[in-house]
Amino acid sequence: MKGIFHFEVSNKKQFYSFDVKRNITILEGNSATGKTTLLEILQDSKTIEKKHTCKVITNANYFVYLRSDQSRNWLEVFEGLYDTIIFIEENNRFIYSVEFAEYVALSGNYFVIVSRNSIKTLPYSFQEIYKIESSKKGLQQVYTFKEVYSNFPEINSNIDLIITEDSKSGYQFYSHFFNQVEVISAGGAANILNELISAKAKNILCIVDGAAFGSLISDCYEFLESDFDKRITFYLPESFEWVLLKAGVISFGNLTQILENPSDYIECKEYVSWERYFTHLAEEYSDSKWKYTKGTLHQFYYNKHNQEKVKDIMPEELKRLSNLKIMDFKSDNNKMSLF
Repeated sequence: MKGIFHFEVSNKKQFYSFDVKRNITILEGNSATGKTTLLEILQDSKTIEKKHTCKVITNANYFVYLRSDQSRNWLEVFEGLYDTIIFIEENNRFIYSVEFAEYVALSGNYFVIVSRNSIKTLPYSFQEIYKIESSKKGLQQVYTFKEVYSNFPEINSNIDLIITEDSKSGYQFYSHFFNQVEVISAGGAANILNELISAKAKNILCIVDGAAFGSLISDCYEFLESDFDKRITFYLPESFEWVLLKAGVISFGNLTQILENPSDYIECKEYVSWERYFTHLAEEYSDSKWKYTKGTLHQFYYNKHNQEKVKDIMPEELKRLSNLKIMDFKSDNNKMSLF
């Protein structure tokens, strides 16, 4: 299953409009914000009694799982579903299981999951975590999806420590790219928070794969709310391989079209996260003379010419770090920025 799917869901009192862009979408928010009502309208639209009052306009097949059926295992309920967007109500504990994560990876379906808690077993993007916002339009309440982690303030201080998720190719590149700043590896996304907690530095840049960091970002944000001494900036490209592709360090025929509309190309049954797809492209289309691998990075990738290419696609604030020395600074307390 691949593509972007648009939904317009309504009854007499409510109207929802939203897009589902990837295989895993998380819907957060407090009670009484419209999450369960959305799923109920979607389910009612499939019943004979209510389909004339509950309308759904979409280009997708969809299925709604409201609450646990004690007589049937969730896997039995989902059996036979393919190329379908499965909406799952919160309070279904199976969504946190390894078994469910394995099903998501191989099922060929998209999932919209209502959950106020992070699902650590699933590799979802920080950009696909939403809350519902509402406004009044005539007699109807209008609901839209709004990204939870967006519109953070830009960084306005220097950086004295960079932490990379990657311990291999990405870490090697950024160590050369930001050669005026101390760069360390966390040895994996799950270790980022521990590195932030133990770091002596006050202004820190974290570089992580945004395509799969969704389940970890809330923990980092909560830490920032409790630590008043550190200013942390997150640079969250889809992945390091995406950076190389976007910069044109690795290039091929229809790459521009892929990067403009990844959803149209990434088959979720083959790639549970976009990070894996961009890794595949980098490995498949890199020149045989300096074949890309996630292990040891060929020096070709961090030569001066390619560093300039990467610099061109970075936020302006991060471009400065690649060629300026660190200076004394005063930090704004308790802030976190996202790029």
